Amino acid sequence: MIELIFVIVILGILAAVAIPRLAATRDDAEVAKAVTNLSTAISEVTAYYTAQGQFAPLSAMSNVVGFNETEAAKAIPNDGQVVIPFKVGSESNCVDFVISTTEGSGSVQIIDHGNNEKLAAGNALKKAVAAAKTDSEEMKVCAKKPNTEEKTACEKALNDAVGAAEERLAAIDTQLKSTAKGACRTLMGLKSFKSMSSKLYSVGGGSVKFD
Repeated sequence: MIELIFVIVILGILAAVAIPRLAATRDDAEVAKAVTNLSTAISEVTAYYTAQGQFAPLSAMSNVVGFNETEAAKAIPNDGQVVIPFKVGSESNCVDFVISTTEGSGSVQIIDHGNNEKLAAGNALKKAVAAAKTDSEEMKVCAKKPNTEEKTACEKALNDAVGAAEERLAAIDTQLKSTAKGACRTLMGLKSFKSMSSKLYSVGGGSVKFD
């Protein structure tokens, strides 16, 4: 009887150790697959636009699985956008694949699902960074200030805006990660995903560029 109790205890310990590791391994596999699939989808969609000069429904441009089939079948409107949810692990709406068009060009972007706030914060950061560049129109305005004090204050305001935008984006990102679960949460914290989702993939004139 004592031997049986020992066996049960040992099995319990093994289960307590093995099950979380198994779950983590499964999540890691899902995350690796998601990163690969999203990267492939970006390449296929931008290549399609470069070749055709326009977007088609996502399902016609990419064979990647995991996208919401209803949204993936929708046509991309002129001067508009389509948001296609992407499944990671058990969360069917972990990531949004955003395809946008304007006259003569288009763009692709990946954001956390449904988070228009993060998309807006990301765009605000891009604008702030562009404005703080030494050759920007905003910096040229600063250069025309009548004295050094005003010029310095103007430049400082532009640089401070970058810092504020970075803090805002980081705060939203932290909040999102706290609500995500399983493989989706793991994906949010992955460096390669952060790098991918921080870019706007612009297409037009037969080329692709990252903003």
